[in-house]
Formats: sequence, structure tokens, C-alpha cells
Amino acid sequence: MLVLRNNQITIWEQILPKELQVLPEELQRIDELNRLLLEKARDQKLIRSRKLRIDTTVIESDIHHPTDARLMQDSIKVITRTVKKIKESGAAIRTEFQDRNRSVKKKTLNISKVVRR
Repeated sequence: MLVLRNNQITIWEQILPKELQVLPEELQRIDELNRLLLEKARDQKLIRSRKLRIDTTVIESDIHHPTDARLMQDSIKVITRTVKKIKESGAAIRTEFQDRNRSVKKKTLNISKVVRR
């Protein structure tokens, strides 16, 4: 399970104790599913690499639900970021642009306060 091609020792075998190197049955199924998906992707030439690195770090965090006001705020953030990159690159030097992120944030908070009432 944790062995590379040609029986090379993986970093997991060096770090993990022997009892943790054996995956529970549920994880073995997930490992098998990943292997099959990679095989199929390789057969269909969707990926061309010999190695594939996957980051499966999971961090618990609060999410904001996609209300209209939040979607508007997120859109304005992305547009502002894009315009700033364009201006930094030297294009559109004479074009005036005012960052509205702070005022949009205030308006979004006001909208959410009104909706909660």
C-alpha cells in the first residue's frame, strides 16, 4: 500500500510506526479508487506524468453561504484584483480606478443586517 515502484522505501515507511502503515478497510477502498482513477486518466492520456502529488490536507473553516450580496462582494473583489494587476503591468495607465472593496463590504453587512430582522 505504501510502497513505491521497485519496492523503494517511502517516506511514510520511515516516519510512521508499523501499525499505522496498514490502512483501515475504508481507506484501502479509497486508495484503490484513486489508483483506478489515475489508471483511467493515464489510459485516456488526460495526465502524462509518471508521478502525481496530491495534497489532501483538510482544514475545518467557516464558509459563507452564497447569498446575492456575498456573490456581489466576491465579484467586486475579483474585478478589483484583476484591474490592479492590469494597472501594475503597465496597461491602462491613464484609466482612473477607485477601489470599492471597503464600501461594498459595508453595504453587504448592511444588507445582511436588514435580512436578519
